[in-house]
Amino acid sequence: MIKIHLKNLRFKCIIGLLECERIKKQKVKINLSLKADEFIDYAELAELLKAQMKKQKFYKIEDGLIFFKDFLKQKYPSLKLLKLQILKPHVFKLLSKTKKLKISNFKYLKTTPGASLKHIY
Repeated sequence: MIKIHLKNLRFKCIIGLLECERIKKQKVKINLSLKADEFIDYAELAELLKAQMKKQKFYKIEDGLIFFKDFLKQKYPSLKLLKLQILKPHVFKLLSKTKKLKISNFKYLKTTPGASLKHIY
């Protein structure tokens, strides 16, 4: 069994619900861990994630997680475990500058906004 970990894969793509998010590319960060019974080229995997994020132009981060859960299993049938995190790091910076929001009162805002998925096949 092989294990692959990709950390801090960063690039810009269209992602989000707001009109401005559908026009201007935003920075995203992906963290991924997987286990499989076949060889998987990590460089190819990184490019695949990047290319699909740019092609799909997801409205919600959660849509991306669901897409990759199925897409990666189809591409790599021996996939046993997938942990995937898609983050929008710039959102946290915007929230921390907002005077109306006290981040210390919201534990879930102490990390970068995003979503995670852990799936065992």
